[in-house]
Amino acid sequence: MYFHWPESIWRSSSILITLIKAFVFLIRLATAKLLGYRIVWSAHNSWPHEFLLKGVEQIMRIFLIKNCDLVIGHSLNSAEELNEYFGVKPKKYQLALHGHYDNVYLPEGRLTRELLNIDSEKKIFLLLAKTRSRNEDDFFINEWMNWDSHKSILIISGTLSVGSKEKVKNLKNIFFIEGFRSRGEMADLFVLANIIVLPYRKITTSGMFFMAVTFGKPILAPDIPFFKLHMAKNGGVLYRLNQNDLRNEFNKACDVNFDIGAILRQKEIYSWTHSGSAIGKIFTGLLC
Repeated sequence: MYFHWPESIWRSSSILITLIKAFVFLIRLATAKLLGYRIVWSAHNSWPHEFLLKGVEQIMRIFLIKNCDLVIGHSLNSAEELNEYFGVKPKKYQLALHGHYDNVYLPEGRLTRELLNIDSEKKIFLLLAKTRSRNEDDFFINEWMNWDSHKSILIISGTLSVGSKEKVKNLKNIFFIEGFRSRGEMADLFVLANIIVLPYRKITTSGMFFMAVTFGKPILAPDIPFFKLHMAKNGGVLYRLNQNDLRNEFNKACDVNFDIGAILRQKEIYSWTHSGSAIGKIFTGLLC
């Protein structure tokens, strides 16, 4: 049995239904173990992006780690985080680094500087706003509004809080594209951006970071373990997690000559081919 996002099995908008589903999952997993099934969990994130009951999620993850024959981590910080948050070490752990997105996100040319009427001299910062990162997105937008960014523009794509949506309305240095974007449009945004904003304060693995690697783009992000361990040398600007004034970092991101070659060379490391091979070998060992 191979789980990727097991929380989707017991997740519900109702606390009662969540508790019932979680209990049924525990019984079924314990039964599967008794019947001789091998249990594998790909721990993409230590905690789910969204949840109702932290205590329930903690119990479920501790139970998973204790009963899994194999836990697969997709980032260099994954094993340490699992141990830190849940105090349990898996029986067997395999690192299979998250891969890049070459040939998955292909530009369509629907979103360009010309079509969006953005001056060719302006540096473009790209923020992909999501409901689950609303607090981080709101913080970043407030910091951006406190900076004299006449040489730069912030493109925001996705979903904003009502407050932030109202703030960015009619601002010349912020371009808000609301709603879902296709893969081609996402690729377009990464092609035209100069810097990718990743304001996440607590994350085990970031798909958007690997999107930045795919397109050879530097990042602007907090100095949490994931970014410190995975960012290429001179591949972005990291700021202190508790930092409240980002104006110096904005200026630095505009002025630094980033090593784009070093970022693109990371695709040799962050490869699904390598990860798939590592997973395949350990799966063979489990089954034999």
